[in-house]
Amino acid sequence: MTRDLDALLADEIQRRVSLLHDDAALTDARQVLHALRGSAGIAGYVELSLVLAHLGARLRAEQTEAIPVAREVLETAATRLRAGSPPLAFSWPRPPLGLSAHRLDAAKEPEYRAAIRDHLAALGKVNTDQDDRAALREAYRVVHSIKGAAAAAGDDLLAWYCHGLEASLKDVPDARLTEALSALGRHRGALALVFEDPGQALSTLRAEPSAPPPRRPSSAAPLSSMSADDPSLHIASHAVDRWLERLEQLYGLEETLGTLSESARESAEVLRKERASLHEALRQIGPPRPWGAPASAIDRIGHVARTLAGLADDAERARGVLRYNSNAIGRRYGELREELSHLRRTSVSELLTRVARATERLIAREALLVRVDINVTDAPLDRGIAERLFDPLLQLTRNAVAHGIEPPAERASRGKPPVGRVLLAAEPNANWMRITVQDDGRGVDLLALRRVAQQRGLGHDATSDEDLVNLLAEPGLSLATRESDLAGRGIGLDVVRGTLQSLGGSLHLSSTPGSGLVVSMEVPSDRAMIDILWLSSGSVEAALPLRFVEGVSGTGQKDGRRSLAGCLGAASDGQPPLGVRLSQVLGDARPLGVDAVGQAESTRLFALPRALARVGPYSGSVLRRDGRLGLVLDAHALAARLRPEN
Repeated sequence: MTRDLDALLADEIQRRVSLLHDDAALTDARQVLHALRGSAGIAGYVELSLVLAHLGARLRAEQTEAIPVAREVLETAATRLRAGSPPLAFSWPRPPLGLSAHRLDAAKEPEYRAAIRDHLAALGKVNTDQDDRAALREAYRVVHSIKGAAAAAGDDLLAWYCHGLEASLKDVPDARLTEALSALGRHRGALALVFEDPGQALSTLRAEPSAPPPRRPSSAAPLSSMSADDPSLHIASHAVDRWLERLEQLYGLEETLGTLSESARESAEVLRKERASLHEALRQIGPPRPWGAPASAIDRIGHVARTLAGLADDAERARGVLRYNSNAIGRRYGELREELSHLRRTSVSELLTRVARATERLIAREALLVRVDINVTDAPLDRGIAERLFDPLLQLTRNAVAHGIEPPAERASRGKPPVGRVLLAAEPNANWMRITVQDDGRGVDLLALRRVAQQRGLGHDATSDEDLVNLLAEPGLSLATRESDLAGRGIGLDVVRGTLQSLGGSLHLSSTPGSGLVVSMEVPSDRAMIDILWLSSGSVEAALPLRFVEGVSGTGQKDGRRSLAGCLGAASDGQPPLGVRLSQVLGDARPLGVDAVGQAESTRLFALPRALARVGPYSGSVLRRDGRLGLVLDAHALAARLRPEN
């Protein structure tokens, strides 16, 4: 069967390659490459497909010199296929003929370079002290992120190297885990060279077929990668993270001084009370008498009272000094945190534009009738968060293109325009960002989803269509009938949800059959600090992001509130005295019943511990002032449990 496919592919190449003459129109040449790219993919030759896609991109950029290169690649491929060999002479990590150094958009290059350097730093920090399998999974995730960023920027050489590296990191047998991890350092050097000096990387990688991947040049940022006219200073976000972590010590010092100030105030009050007690004792004793207390003892009591008064005044002065310094440190902490956070900020429109560009490249390669629109109220976004969100957003747009948008004929039969639409939108709210990916496709087949979920032992608690749709984020659950380059492996939404949980965010899906799917994500726009509100219910104490709190209702109101403890499967006693009204952004949800509402505070949000990721509706964790770990509720998941039908 393989030889038959090879012969068919060779024949098709032979028929079409004659159209790639030197005077061929760019449009005709692109059509030839697009057709042959699809045939190469069907035959299972992924590298040939990637090379043809790269050459097609060069033709779209009106690089006419790509036509003779494409002709040579295809003629060589046809000859090798007829001889029973793979179509490309070289295999990874040797770059195939036709793959060339990238040309980046000058306006986007600084952002792209900062992102790739952050990813390379993250690859170098993969913890080989942890479980080998977990370390390899983390390395795979980082390489996949580099591949996505490179593909979005048109850096096909780096994307190609990452594609091969992904394959080498996937499904590694246990006996070779140590070997695969030890090779990461060499591969990181190769990635850095491909990124910093693609021309040199091509020469080096093609020179020796048996040579190991080249090491990175000794300098962290070669001069060749920087323009003499560029006055900007690029700082890796992980370096800013370290500074922020050290800055947290100032926040802790502010808290300590505040506590000491409060202790000094309490001490001053105690001392004044003791002094008042001694004065009262002296009044009751009265003037010294021969038969009464000795005058020296009374004098001593008076001296102690005066001493206590002096100590109380000293404590009050100390309180003032401590409070002043606490406030000063707090102000300076806020200023420094704001300045450091600004260093690692990008914009949400930049993120969505990158995702849209990558999706449009994919749509162009697949010749699909889909357009990508952006609707965003621009706002700053932490660069580290933006980089972590790029892959999930790209996965969501790929899902929309692969699963959501119908073929033109089917859309026409439903009265829809022939061109499908994917909308990327973002809306800031305080220190949170709401990002949505929406398509106008066929929506989710709820009957098929329920059947697949029941086969997997899921969906027993799904009492509404919305609950059912959110099961799509379960690991391995997919409605695709076949795998493709776009989707169908059942890993996309699970990876999206895992990434959001690691950022302290949440994922929510809604669908109307025939009208498409809406995927919403809520994430902090600055991972340094968020505002939370502590809630108590029975034995449960948890925090809810203040962004999702609309108000609190008191005792006696019959508002259908359900206790927080009950939502979490814990025991609760009677009607909760307070009801927390959730923001309308979460939909129609009953008030959350609680026994007490604590103080609102600003705190740093951390990823949810892995063991707790699926225990309850939690999105992150915080370190409380007494050193205990506190859990932050996932507002969307909590609201689903508070809807009237539940």
